Amino acid sequence: MKSTVLVAPQRLTARQMGLLAVLPLGAILSFPIWLAPDHLEFRELNLAQVMQVLAILFMVALLAERALEIFVGTWRSPGATQLELAVTLFEDEIARLQKLAAPDQAELAAARAGLEQARRQERQYRCVTRQVVLWVGLGVGLLVSAVGCRALEVLVDPVLQGWSAAQVTSFRLVDVMLTGGVIAGGSEGIHRIATVFDNFMSATAKRAKGDA
Repeated sequence: MKSTVLVAPQRLTARQMGLLAVLPLGAILSFPIWLAPDHLEFRELNLAQVMQVLAILFMVALLAERALEIFVGTWRSPGATQLELAVTLFEDEIARLQKLAAPDQAELAAARAGLEQARRQERQYRCVTRQVVLWVGLGVGLLVSAVGCRALEVLVDPVLQGWSAAQVTSFRLVDVMLTGGVIAGGSEGIHRIATVFDNFMSATAKRAKGDA
């Protein structure tokens, strides 16, 4: 009887990976050809209006973070608690064995190996939880942006631009992706953006006063 030989899956070569990376880039660069977009005309917003937009995004991101904490926490916290308990039990067992006058080295080695395995499982569980939080957060951010909480439309009004329907749709799609990503990044990221913008405007105002 002939034995069946399983063929190992072939990995993508560097050239194939490069082609896969070029395809989305080529699609993006083709937008000006088939969309024929007009030049963007931005609204004139003062510092207070821009900060108001950032404050709204900050509040939305803060609400999304608290919602994710409840949703993901309800799902993942029981498993994390069990893993933390396992680590604690192994640590207590090792501490008990080390206090003995003549501890059993084999039992101590087994307890240390069990502690290392429990810690490894806990780290893996936390990594998976972070990935879940990132993906769910991105989904929530895109959902919130899709229902109307978008940032670019505050700066540019597609209705007043006289664009084609395809360009308006593409613009709103980009707006949903961009705003959704910002919201998924959390309130801390938006706070940093607001801080950088405020510092930039303050430095610009001081420079203008110095030149005057």
